[in-house]
Amino acid sequence: MEGRLRRKKKESGKAADAGLAPAQNLYGKFLQKGRGVRRSDACLAAQYFQKAVDQGDADAMVNLAAAHIEGRGCPKDLAKARSLLDVAAKNAGDVDA
Repeated sequence: MEGRLRRKKKESGKAADAGLAPAQNLYGKFLQKGRGVRRSDACLAAQYFQKAVDQGDADAMVNLAAAHIEGRGCPKDLAKARSLLDVAAKNAGDVDA
């Protein structure tokens, strides 16, 4: 299982570095949770989430918002988190946001 996880992390890392937003979000999750990597790195995870957010990835917006709420890898910023969640909801087609 661990070998398969490391392969998936390596593949997502290559795709993330190539600029694919969903891969940047996934790689950020690997880094944040410490899965398939030597140790977790919340700061680097937040950077990958931000790259995906810059491309409009709603899942990454939710992940980066959670990081801002908890101050995990980025400054604790509830206003920024709220803004990210509002945009994510709109991008997902939720008109009640």
